[in-house]
Formats: sequence, structure tokens, C-alpha cells
Amino acid sequence: MTETAVIEPGHARAFLQFGRWVPHGALNRFEPSCNLEVRDLSEFIQRVETDRFRVLEITQGWDMVVQGAGSHARAGWWGRRETDREINRYRRFRLHSPRQSAVMRLTCHAGDRDWREARPPAWREVLECVGDKIRFTVSAGERPA
Repeated sequence: MTETAVIEPGHARAFLQFGRWVPHGALNRFEPSCNLEVRDLSEFIQRVETDRFRVLEITQGWDMVVQGAGSHARAGWWGRRETDREINRYRRFRLHSPRQSAVMRLTCHAGDRDWREARPPAWREVLECVGDKIRFTVSAGERPA
């Protein structure tokens, strides 16, 4: 990390979009974004300081955003089917730093999409989200256990 992240009171995440830190309320949920997550909520501001984090694991997954319009959707109203819903696909980087053990992960989302169009964010999109705030480097000779 090249710049300190500030996590607002009552939250456990700091958000990145278009290469800058943004408040949660300012996120465009249809565009790619990333969030840096710590273990605990706090009533005070939390900071994730400039540091070098090791990526322990990279996983992919999805979150459901919107389920169809209830029983009317199942009945076929408005041309929707029960399977019509929006999901958000992500890539999750589990992080480790001996100096900042409260930092858990960086999760990057591709943006909300219909389930048929949803895909995890491309590497290019991850890099656009984090901008110059987070840099990824590969260390020669390091292999996962």
C-alpha cells in the first residue's frame, strides 16, 4: 500500500474506485470497485497504514444483489422469470502483515450485473480501481504452501 486508508467509525472497510479512496455512499455500484477490510468495527476512525502485505490466497465468488419481484416474478409478470436477478462477482485477496494483523482482505467487485452477464473483475479493472494506492508485485521464488 502506498497511501494510508481511513476507515470511518462504525465501518470495517475503506473503498477504492477509479483509483481513489471514496466514501461508501459515493460508490457507483455498477462500476468496478475494491474494498480493504479489517476484522473489527470501531466507534473511532481506523487507519490502515502504508505497508507491504503478502497475498496468502486469491478466491472468486459472488453476492446476490436483487432477487426477482417476489411472487409476481414467479408468475411470469413483467416478462421476468424466477432466475432473473442481479449478482456481483468478485476476486478476493486474503492479506497478511505482521505489523497490521487487523487487515483481512482486499475484495474487488466487477459491478452489479444480471446473473447471465456477471463475471469477476478483470485484472485491468482491479488495477484501475486501486490506481497508485495499492501496488502488486510478484516476488521471485515465492510459492504458495
